[in-house]
Amino acid sequence: MTYILEDEGSYWERAWQFRHLCLNLVASDLRGRFRRTYLGGGWAILQPLVFTAIMVVVFAQLTPTTPWRELSVYIYTGTTLWDLFSNGVLISATSLESGGPYLRSARIPAIIFPVRAMLHAVAVNLLGLVGLLAWTLVIYPHALSVHWLFFPIYYAVVLYFATPVAVVCALLTIKFRDFQNMLVLLLQLLWFLSPVFMARFIFDAPGLRAFAAFNPINSLCDLLRAFFIYGSWPALYDVLQPIAWGTLFWLLSWRLLQRSEPSLVFDL
Repeated sequence: MTYILEDEGSYWERAWQFRHLCLNLVASDLRGRFRRTYLGGGWAILQPLVFTAIMVVVFAQLTPTTPWRELSVYIYTGTTLWDLFSNGVLISATSLESGGPYLRSARIPAIIFPVRAMLHAVAVNLLGLVGLLAWTLVIYPHALSVHWLFFPIYYAVVLYFATPVAVVCALLTIKFRDFQNMLVLLLQLLWFLSPVFMARFIFDAPGLRAFAAFNPINSLCDLLRAFFIYGSWPALYDVLQPIAWGTLFWLLSWRLLQRSEPSLVFDL
């Protein structure tokens, strides 16, 4: 019998038993992140705000006729989405290595540590969303609509897609040490090939249209901006596509856990 399925219960039941450890580690990570800083959690609000301000100034110089208020919210939404995804994946990539002392001392399900990294990214991202909401209500108040009620569903879709990606990246980093460096390049490529800050119509060009149609970040950007900026319910395709990708990555992550976890301690 493998480590994945033990007499104490299923793998997911055993992982649930360690939820308190996971949450305590997340709290410790957040304390360490903001310890001895003057602004503390305010940095999570300030960083995307400053990036948005810089990009708006740049685009205002390049295209003076662009309505900067709408542009600022457009960039701000893309930034908060990207920060959640990229930070969760990058932190998760080293989560098993940083959790090595725990894994060596007890038979803890490995998935605890990528989930810990994602929850860390979620906590920081939620602080950033406070800045987004405040900025939008002040700068672009007519974006406020009943469609904002879709926000919890949007967030659940993002996490359903991003979490198994984080798990896969964590396991691949342990098995292939070069993967962490490759991951940085892959994320940079995906950033430029997604409408995080660039105008959406650019990705409808013939050379990018096919890629954009299968890019889950593209759908998540469209999903968020549909209800948050443009006051409409998201297209069904933009909801289902990230869910489909997420399902594929959950299956892949489960397969990698089955193959990797029994010998994971020796790979650390």
